[in-house]
This record gives sequence, C-alpha cells and structure tokens, in this order.
Amino acid sequence: MAGKRHGAEEIIGKLGEAEMLMAKGGRVADAAKAIGVTEQSYYRWRRAPLGGDRSGRVVGALRTLVAIVLHRQARLPRCAPAPPPPRHEPPPADPITGREGDGSGIHFATRR
Repeated sequence: MAGKRHGAEEIIGKLGEAEMLMAKGGRVADAAKAIGVTEQSYYRWRRAPLGGDRSGRVVGALRTLVAIVLHRQARLPRCAPAPPPPRHEPPPADPITGREGDGSGIHFATRR
C-alpha cells in the first residue's frame, strides 16, 4: 500500500504544528504522531528543500515566531491594566474678577 504524498503547503503547515507542540515541551515522537507522520518523515521534511526554499529556514522562522508568541502570552496575565487617562479640570477662577480664565488677571476690554 502506497503512502500519501503531501504538498509543500501541507508539509509547511504540519511542520509548524509540530514546532508549536514541541515549543510547549512535547517530544519529537509525540509531535510526529500528532500530525500523522513518522519521525523519519518529520526529519526528512525538515532537511528537504521545498519550493526553492530550505524548510530548515522556514522551520527556524516558525520556531522564532512560536517562541515570540509564547513569550508574549506568558507575559500577558502579569501585566497591570493601563491607568485611566487624567481628568481635565477647568482653569481656576481669576481672583480679581471672579471670572474663569487662565489666572493671570489680564483681561482685554471688549467693545459693545
């Protein structure tokens, strides 16, 4: 019985899935079983070129992204909420005229 042939996109997707499982502390054997391939296929896929690009580079990029995401998720619960914005208060009243203003006491006369 012949095995299934996987396309490049499917291989990259499964490699990314396996990397996420291993980033959470899983073993290679468990990750390979979870994505439905043998360990040999997993290692062959990591080594083989896919579509002109080395899957090792793709896996390395995925590994970096997974590490960043897991790092950020670990930090989220510990972050304190942002403080509320400061409230705007009206300027103080002028002590001479009693009118609201900038408190400098200088007012310009207006013509009527």
